[in-house]
Amino acid sequence: MKLMRIKEMEEYILTNGTVSLDELCQVFNVSKNTVRRDINKLTEKGVIKKVYGGVTAIEKTALIPFENRTIQNKDAKMKIAHYASRFIEDHDLIFIDSGTTT
Repeated sequence: MKLMRIKEMEEYILTNGTVSLDELCQVFNVSKNTVRRDINKLTEKGVIKKVYGGVTAIEKTALIPFENRTIQNKDAKMKIAHYASRFIEDHDLIFIDSGTTT
């Protein structure tokens, strides 16, 4: 029952983003101490983080290393470069950022 409640709580938080402790108490019909214990388990798991008065879901972003991104879509990047080069004339001043398509 406890594991099922924690799993349901995790899904609820991930669905709703940021949730107050009081809301979790009402939704799951448990005490604040129970919610705090469950929140600690989810925090240890790395799924949520505590914020003042509640919790918020942690967004999982997969950051691909720069070296890998430079070779992704290489043909498309070359086409973009070739197309963009048609707009640059002698003595033009251009600014280029540090992205993988530049």
